[in-house]
Amino acid sequence: MTKRSILLLFLCISTLKGKTQFLTQSAEGKGAVILPLNGVAVGFDIGKSEITVGANNYSKALSSSNSTPFKNWFIGGNLSVKNSSGIGNLFQSGDIVPAGNFYGFLGFNINNNKSLLDAWKSSGVVAANKREQEKLRILFESYRSDIADYIKESLPFIEDETFRTSKGQDLIKKVSESPDAFALRRIIVAILADKDKRLEAFNIAFKALLEPRQRIYYESYSRDDETKAINLAFSDFIDNHTVLRLTPFVFGGIDARNFSLYTGLNTTSLGKSFTDTLYRGGVFGVGMNAQIGNVWLGVTYAYVDGDNFSSNLISKEYTLRTTDASGNQELISEKKITGYSGKYAKVASNQLNIDLLKEFALGDTSRLITNLYYRGSMASRDTAYLKNISNLGLGLYFLGSKSKFLGGLYVELPDINNNIEMAKPEAERSIRPPLKKLTFGVVTRFSINSIIGFVNRPRKPDS
Repeated sequence: MTKRSILLLFLCISTLKGKTQFLTQSAEGKGAVILPLNGVAVGFDIGKSEITVGANNYSKALSSSNSTPFKNWFIGGNLSVKNSSGIGNLFQSGDIVPAGNFYGFLGFNINNNKSLLDAWKSSGVVAANKREQEKLRILFESYRSDIADYIKESLPFIEDETFRTSKGQDLIKKVSESPDAFALRRIIVAILADKDKRLEAFNIAFKALLEPRQRIYYESYSRDDETKAINLAFSDFIDNHTVLRLTPFVFGGIDARNFSLYTGLNTTSLGKSFTDTLYRGGVFGVGMNAQIGNVWLGVTYAYVDGDNFSSNLISKEYTLRTTDASGNQELISEKKITGYSGKYAKVASNQLNIDLLKEFALGDTSRLITNLYYRGSMASRDTAYLKNISNLGLGLYFLGSKSKFLGGLYVELPDINNNIEMAKPEAERSIRPPLKKLTFGVVTRFSINSIIGFVNRPRKPDS
């Protein structure tokens, strides 16, 4: 990596002011739905040798019960560095093609949390829960009282009168003061596990009285009708009360990339066939997220000050050999160069991202999130260099136990109108059927603090 490349990455890292996560990913960047997250997350995209660091406080705005517009503010940002030529060149001797970006966003959330909380307090769930707790309290106190009585009935089996009195007082005190069923169970286990020879007959008698009563208690506990009532009331509450959230936001950021542009064979000096090119660009846009129950809609629209690096340039690894001769000896040195050839230019465009998501429960805590998405690069200021294209895709993301892991995959149909191929001379076109030009990707995210984050990159350039 050249000194200029190192300087570029350093400048990208030093501009970090905040961090941001988006939930979904596509082949040309990230999605339009913000991931509720407090804290820091890091991620790695396998196909792009890309590392991201980001954070936001969006979940704090979501949990607020203040439904007034412009009140529940949140802020976030993201820093990303990568090798533009992909993961393969990390294991070869060619030059790394460094790229980096920083994006931030600012927005607020409007929700119906307060009305949901008010409805919950007066719902049948709360009333049924109170009834259940009262019944469980009565069941436990009756059971605890019976255990104390069984101890008293079994004490005569202890022959040593002094030991019988002290031991009986101690056991009855512990049982009577046990605060819950878990503590009482530990006391019972300790009584039956005592190997003192003086307690052998006592334990036999106590166990004979305990077992049928213990069985009745656990059966009554598990068959409590109020538990069923709570489940029914909860299902009814979910069916009749829907989470509603609306989140408008603005976002923006900067991009940078350093690469070698192959400008044609220079016969005078082969090394001058490559031009060290530094790209700087950025993006600014607006977005909106809406949630109705377990369905999300995300839309972002942005102005992109970009280039046609990912759509027009083709990379190739070159070997530059230099020979120094002295007498009858030659010294040959080699340098690997990753060069990009093609018509290159900075081109401004607009970008539209649309994501439609739905969550499905796989278990008590595991979730599957499906994502149907659209990515459009439109209004190119120079279609000779950057075509207007539209991509469609489907993503599947898996949220594991306790929300500690989120990984997924996506499949995408790029350039559905074949605008890029149609712009080529007819003899060079390669228009393939949709199934033969699908793009696949695998994504993993590991969270430092809360849960995993997905980084937004609302732009066309940068593969």
